[in-house]
Amino acid sequence: MQIYFVLNHQHENQPTPEDKKITLSDEFSFCTEKLTLYYQNREINLTKKERILVSVLCKNKNNYVSYESLFSQVWEEEEFCLNKIRGSIFRIKRKLPLLKIHNSKEHGYTIL
Repeated sequence: MQIYFVLNHQHENQPTPEDKKITLSDEFSFCTEKLTLYYQNREINLTKKERILVSVLCKNKNNYVSYESLFSQVWEEEEFCLNKIRGSIFRIKRKLPLLKIHNSKEHGYTIL
């Protein structure tokens, strides 16, 4: 399976402080300070909303985040819209098919 993503070459291979880094797998990590997702130590280009969404999921790794909680943290004052969450998750998965984001109809989304 190919991974389709855009790299920001200016930040390639810059060290991330270990206490600010969440390891998702051998290939993926997330810096909570910079809200930056890395694939094989290279920064992945995500939109602001995608970075916030991934941040919320990473901070709750292996636990489901409800749709309502996820929406309120990413879109803040906007009226709840499940399609906004689904659309953002779809775009993230399209960019990074190997990133393990799962959903449960009853519980919300989780990242493994």
